[in-house]
Amino acid sequence: MRVGSGLGALLQVGAGLALTAALLAALEFTAGLLVGPSHPQEILGDAVSRTVTWLEVNPAPLVRDVDLLWRNQPGARKTQPVNPRAFGRDDTWTIENNSEGFRGPERVAAGAGPKVFRILCVGDSVTFGFSVDQPDSYPRQLLELLEKRYPAGRFEVVNTGVPGWSWLQGLSFLESKGLAMQPDLIVIGHGTNDQLFLSKVTDEERFRKLASPLRRRLESLALFAAETNTYRAITRMLPARPQDATSPGCREQIRTSGACHRVSIDQIAATVHEVAQLSAGAGIDLLVANTDFAQTAAVQGTRRGAENDHVAFLDLVEELNRRRRADEDQRAERLGLAKASEPAPAATPSAAAAKRVLLRVRAPDQTRAYRVEGQALYNATFTFTEPAYDDATHGDERAGDGVFSATVEVPEQIGSIEYKFFQGDVAEFTPLPPVASTLGDRLLRTAASAVGPVDVFGQSLFMVERAHPNRDGHQMNAKLIADKLEELPRFRDYVRAIDSHSAPGS
Repeated sequence: MRVGSGLGALLQVGAGLALTAALLAALEFTAGLLVGPSHPQEILGDAVSRTVTWLEVNPAPLVRDVDLLWRNQPGARKTQPVNPRAFGRDDTWTIENNSEGFRGPERVAAGAGPKVFRILCVGDSVTFGFSVDQPDSYPRQLLELLEKRYPAGRFEVVNTGVPGWSWLQGLSFLESKGLAMQPDLIVIGHGTNDQLFLSKVTDEERFRKLASPLRRRLESLALFAAETNTYRAITRMLPARPQDATSPGCREQIRTSGACHRVSIDQIAATVHEVAQLSAGAGIDLLVANTDFAQTAAVQGTRRGAENDHVAFLDLVEELNRRRRADEDQRAERLGLAKASEPAPAATPSAAAAKRVLLRVRAPDQTRAYRVEGQALYNATFTFTEPAYDDATHGDERAGDGVFSATVEVPEQIGSIEYKFFQGDVAEFTPLPPVASTLGDRLLRTAASAVGPVDVFGQSLFMVERAHPNRDGHQMNAKLIADKLEELPRFRDYVRAIDSHSAPGS
């Protein structure tokens, strides 16, 4: 049987394509064997570079995005230990993202029935609910609270929080996707990622590059290629790019403030202004929240931006700290001990150039030995290890009361220390692999000699660690937000409307 020239050419092309596909598949398989699994210890560069390079090791699954740098992985399902692990506990948390990558159920479809009041919660890992179980994030608890307070209403609270996001990523999300979801209210809070870590390139410069259509097309192709083992194998064979180069934007930040961060304080204020303008133009209520529980300088820009635009502002961090101090004071009073921040014991002559700091912990087992270990905040040039006593010596106030105390001499130039207690060789908080928590220790400001709070071994009120609230912390945030919503015009109008429809005889 003879084959025509046209059919023969098609068969040759088909055979060539099949052979090419087989060769590419073999190359991809071989490259996968060469590349192997990713390892967190290989991470280089600043916080953004590390995040976009090693998305697969992030505790909350992320994928790269040409508009937003990264976003949550749609449909992700994951259960993992709470990190750090608290003494005597083995808690886990579960992530269930919907088809859009939002943590929670699919969005409510428009249809018949009463109007749905849609609230968009935009933010970082705090909003996402990092280290708390699926029902425990503040957006989910806010929905439950609103449904109880206003049973005649229909509410939808969409959790669009993404771990690692900055204020500029939140703004970009609203511009590219958020406003199109037609929310009635936006609750937005960023800050920690803007200011916590030093950077080599500002977020503003990254987004400015993505404004170019050509750059966006190239980035889209790069995102596709980056999913292949072949691409990863080739990039590993190429010479490493220098990691110490700083961008023009970073050099300007360093010139004016001494350090470069992803988003400067002034840029945060300007971004809050842009969010306010977007919301007002769309007729959407806006609530700006301080969710920077790591307590960086970002709140200065967030507060300034909200005040300049007369936008509703809620400082969740300030309220949490107030409640924690009240709890600590009540514990000290019950035990008959000095409250935190009262004058510490006088320094000995040999320690005249140092500050004396008293650290205390309520122990679960008085028969065991305890100690405290720590260092200067983000600075291992000053470290300390001190035994703790419950015998009215070494600064301990009462013998046998179950509170173990240690006195630490802190150099004059050290303004803050981070520390944790040990029972024998077991720490009260244990960071876990593959990405160990870096904020799992306690923090104390040491501008002068001081008395620390009476901590409870293995417990941190309202918080999993210094940056992320636990279930109780999220519950507090949800209630504070629900109370604040009653001041917002569009929300008040909705509540009045449902009240009038549900009134007898209406």
